Amino acid sequence: MRRWPVPPVLALLALTACGDTGGDEALASAGFYGGAVVVSGPAGYCVDRRTVRRRAGGGFALLTTCAALSDEAAPPASPAVITVSVLPFDATARQPRASEIAARFAPVKPLAARDGKGIALLHLPQGGDRGVPGGDPRYWRASMVVGGHLVGLAAYGRRGSAVAGPEGGALLRDLAARIRAASPPAAPPAAAADDPARTVSAKPRTRGLRGMFPGLFPEEG
Repeated sequence: MRRWPVPPVLALLALTACGDTGGDEALASAGFYGGAVVVSGPAGYCVDRRTVRRRAGGGFALLTTCAALSDEAAPPASPAVITVSVLPFDATARQPRASEIAARFAPVKPLAARDGKGIALLHLPQGGDRGVPGGDPRYWRASMVVGGHLVGLAAYGRRGSAVAGPEGGALLRDLAARIRAASPPAAPPAAAADDPARTVSAKPRTRGLRGMFPGLFPEEG
């Protein structure tokens, strides 16, 4: 049976993501595929510049509180680790339903599955503590389409925190709205070729929703 765990990068960064780095690793935003998708965090949350990955086969960024990444004053925000995965442009990309995302995690039954305007949300009961010291097993997943790119979101909180509960869903809805506001309405397929940090070693992608999900919710091992 397949399991879809916390991305391995979290295990490397969890200790610094929720603590003071003593430096300035905060980015207000990060663009992917030539700026077709721009990730901008909710108030009090910044992109960790060390985690930004831009490849032909997909982009990735981790966000946490701006206060944890910079010595600059920042708005108060609940400790959280948020991940964003961006898949290449696909003219056939469509907004998946929460039930379709949930099927990828079977036999685990979600605590909540919600279809909102332009976003599908899933609250999972287990897996959030893998790779995140002190993390709560409960965590949130979400999916959306931005300019022909399928985007996956996830939010992890400390054990017993509000982020592991209802606040995590609200956080991802806020993040989704900010990504849409920061990104252009649409982007041509050629935008991927303009990404200066792209690679050419990506494996061929399977068309359709089933083929897209592994890129959003990577599998270890």
